[in-house]
Amino acid sequence: MSDSFRVLGIHDNHNASVCLLEDGRVLFSLQEERVNGIKNYNGFPKNALFRALEWRNIGLDDIDIFAFGTLHNPAWKDSRATKEQYASPVWKKYCADFFKASPLFRIFKSVKARQRQEFLAEQGIQKSKTRFYHHHTAHAASALYCSGFSNKRTLILTLDGGGDAMCAGVFISENGSLTQVAKTPEGNSVGNIYAVSTFYMGMTPLEHEYKLMGMAPYSQEKYFSGIAVSLDGLLAVDGMKFRRSTIATTANSTNYLEKICRRQRFDAVCGALQDFTERLVVKWVKNAIQKTGIHCLCLSGGVFMNVKLNKLIAELPEVENLYIMPSCGDESNAIGASFLAYNECCTNQGAMMKPQPLSDLYLGESFDASVIKDEISKAGFEYETDANINKYIAEMLAENKIVARCSGRSEWGARALGNRSILANPASFETVQKINDAIKMRDFWMPFAGTVPEHEMDNYLVNPKKIPSPYMMLAFDTTAKRDTIRAATHPKDKTIRPQILIRNQNTDYYSLIENFSKLTGTGCVLNTSFNLHGSPMVYHPREALTTLKNSDLIILVMDNFIVTKDA
Repeated sequence: MSDSFRVLGIHDNHNASVCLLEDGRVLFSLQEERVNGIKNYNGFPKNALFRALEWRNIGLDDIDIFAFGTLHNPAWKDSRATKEQYASPVWKKYCADFFKASPLFRIFKSVKARQRQEFLAEQGIQKSKTRFYHHHTAHAASALYCSGFSNKRTLILTLDGGGDAMCAGVFISENGSLTQVAKTPEGNSVGNIYAVSTFYMGMTPLEHEYKLMGMAPYSQEKYFSGIAVSLDGLLAVDGMKFRRSTIATTANSTNYLEKICRRQRFDAVCGALQDFTERLVVKWVKNAIQKTGIHCLCLSGGVFMNVKLNKLIAELPEVENLYIMPSCGDESNAIGASFLAYNECCTNQGAMMKPQPLSDLYLGESFDASVIKDEISKAGFEYETDANINKYIAEMLAENKIVARCSGRSEWGARALGNRSILANPASFETVQKINDAIKMRDFWMPFAGTVPEHEMDNYLVNPKKIPSPYMMLAFDTTAKRDTIRAATHPKDKTIRPQILIRNQNTDYYSLIENFSKLTGTGCVLNTSFNLHGSPMVYHPREALTTLKNSDLIILVMDNFIVTKDA
C-alpha cells in the first residue's frame, strides 16, 4: 500500500453523509444536512463532500477509493416530503410491493445503478475508483470497526427499516472479518412498524419516532397490554430472523395499525408500540447469542437509536460486552463503507488491516477566530472575550441562565455532545420550560439529556457492567441523587440518556462541567442540541448567530467569544 491510503465514504440517500478515512482511521465525517440546512437530507452529499476535501486540503484525485454504503440506491425523495409519502393510497403501496417482488424490479435496479454511475461521473468521481457495498454489511462494519472489538470473536446485529432487500442481519466477526449467518428480507421490519405508527400518530416518520418512545413511559400496562398483544400478531421472531404474519409488508401496515389503534389513547399506543418492540427485539438478540455462543455484541441500524430498547439489551445477563454504533441510522453507512473499502484494499495487497476505533465524534470542522469575528460583525452583534471561558459558562449555568455553545470541532451524528449544544442547570425545571417553549419548541413530554463526566458516573447512574456510553446511545436508571439532576431525567420513569464524558475526548467541555460542579456540587449539566425545532444542529458560527437572533437565547459562546442580546 502507499504511504497514505485514502477512502471517501459516501451515503447518498436518507441522512446523506460523508466520511474521510486514512489508513484505517476516521479523520472527518459530516452530514449533508449540516451544510444545506435540510434536516435528514436525502440525496447526494455534494456540499459535505467538498467540505471534507477542503478540510484536508486535497482534491478528488487524491482519493484512492470512493466507497458507497448501498448497492441499490432508490429514487431520491425530498426528505421534507416524507410524511406525504407515507400517506400514499394503499393500492399504490400494494403495487410497489408487487413490483419489488417481480423480475421487473431487477431491471429497474440495473437502470438505477447505471444512472447513479453516470451521475457520479458528472461529479468527477471515476468509475474505476468506486466501490458499492451492501447496506447491512456497511451497518455491521461501522459498528465492528469503530468499536475496537475487531480482535475479538464478536456478534454484530443490524436492524432497520430496510436496505438492499434486507431489514435485519446477524454477522460474526473472526479476526476482523465479517461473515453473515442470518438475514431477514425487507418487509418484515419492526422499524417499519414503528415508522408507520409515527405517521399514524400524526408525526413525521423516519424523524419523530423518538417522540413516541418518550411518551411510552406515561402509559401503564393495564392500558396498553391489549394493543401490544394485537401488535404481536403483525410480526414475530423466528430463530435469528423476523417473520411477518400479514400479506402486506410491514412498510404497508397502515390499515392493520388503524384497526388495532383506532380510538385508543395516544399514550397507550406509544406504550404498546415500545413494549412490543422491546420484547420482540430482545428475544431476537437472545436467540442470536444462544445460537452463536458469542456474548460480545455490536449493534447498528436505525432501530438501535431506541435508547430504552438498548438499555434492556445492555442489562441482559447474556451480554458481556456491548458497543452500539453512535448515530447508527443510515448516516453511519458512509463510515461502514469506508472501512470495508480499506479492508478490501488491505486484503488485495496482502497488508495487515489496522482499523482504528473511534476515539470521539468531534469529526467536523472548527472555525478560527477570524471567521467567528467576521460572522459576529455581519450579524450586527457586539462581542467580548474571556480567557477563562469555561469558568464563565459554569457561572452562568449556576445562575440558572441558558448558554448556547458553538466551540471546537462539530459533532458528527444525531446527538449534541457539548460542542454544538444548549447547556443549562439540570436542577432547574424552570429552565427546561424556557428551553421548550421559547427556544426548542419541543413537545412538553420529551425529556432532556445530560452530560456526566466519567468520574461522576456512579453518583448518578446505575451501570453495574460499567458499559461506556459517551455518545448518548443508552438509557440508564438513576441513583438517589436524581433529584439534583431532575431536569435531565425522564419525569416519569426517572431514567437518563447520558453522555458519559471521557476527559480526553473533550477537555474543554470536561473542564466546564468541573467548574460547574465546584460552584453547585452537581457533576452534570443539561445538554440539548443547538438548533431550532425542525432545523439541523448548527454547524457554522453563521447558523449559531442566526439561531440566537431567532430564539429567546440570550448567551452564545463561540470558543472564547461571548455574544449576548437583551432579554
